[in-house]
Amino acid sequence: MHVLSLASCAVVCSWSAAAPAFHLSVSPRMDRAVSPRMDGVGATSGAGSARASGSTPIALSYGAAAGVLMAVSLGGSVAFERAVLGATGFALLCDFGPSASRDVAASNRATALAVDDLIEASPAAVLVDNFVHNLGAEDEAQREARAQAQAKLRACQNWACFVRSRVAADAAGAALMLRNGGACLGASCMLAAHAACWACGYAASRVDRDGNTAPISPPLARTLAAVVGTLTGAAAMGAFAGSELLRAIGGWGYAAALVAIELARLVADRVRSRTHVGL
Repeated sequence: MHVLSLASCAVVCSWSAAAPAFHLSVSPRMDRAVSPRMDGVGATSGAGSARASGSTPIALSYGAAAGVLMAVSLGGSVAFERAVLGATGFALLCDFGPSASRDVAASNRATALAVDDLIEASPAAVLVDNFVHNLGAEDEAQREARAQAQAKLRACQNWACFVRSRVAADAAGAALMLRNGGACLGASCMLAAHAACWACGYAASRVDRDGNTAPISPPLARTLAAVVGTLTGAAAMGAFAGSELLRAIGGWGYAAALVAIELARLVADRVRSRTHVGL
C-alpha cells in the first residue's frame, strides 16, 4: 500500500501547512511590538516559504501515487480495471495533483494574510502576565474593519477546508483503488467526494491567493459539476453493476472520458499559453 502512505503524506502536509493560521485566528490580539504587521517584502517572502513548504510535498506525493497506479495498471488481470487505474493515475499527475498543490498554496497564503489583516484591525494590545490588555477602545471604523477582517478569515478557512477535503478524498480513493478488484470502487469514491464538494458550494466559496472572493462562474461551475457527476456514475457502474458486461462498459467509459477530458484540457492550456506568448 505504498500509495496510501504517499497520499497520506499529502493530506498531512496540506492540513499542517495551515495550522498556524488557524491557531492565530482564535486569538488575534497580540503585542504589536512583538508581532508587527508584515510589510510588502515580508508578506511576499512569507507566502513564498508557505508555498515551498506546503505545495512541493503535495505535488511529489500526487506524482508518486500516480506512478504507483500506472505501474499497477500494467500487471492487472481485468482489462477495464487496468484502464481505470491508468486513467486515474494520468489525471492525478496532470490535473488533480497540480490543482491541489496550487490551491493548498493559495489557501495557505490567503489565510495568513487574512490573519494579518485581523491583527491589524484589532485594538492595540499588550500581553502582561499571560493576560491581554487593550490599550484603547475600538471606534466605529475599527469595529467595521475588524468585522470585515473576520469575515475574510472565515471565507479563507472555509475554502481551505474544501481544498483539504478534496486532497483527503484523493488519498482515500487512491488507496481503495489498489485493493484487488477495487479500481472502480476507489475511483467512484474519489469523484463522489469531488461531486459532494461542488454540491456543497465549492465554486462559490473559492478565494484567490490574496484572500479575496473569486467564485467560479455559475455556468462553468454547473458544467464542471455535471462532468464530475457523469464520471462518478460511470465509475460506480464499473464497481456495482450486476453483470460483467455492464461493469466493463462503466469502467471503459470512465477511463475513456477521463483521458479525453485531460487531453483536451492539456491542449487548451497549451493553446492558451501560446496565445499569451504571442501577445
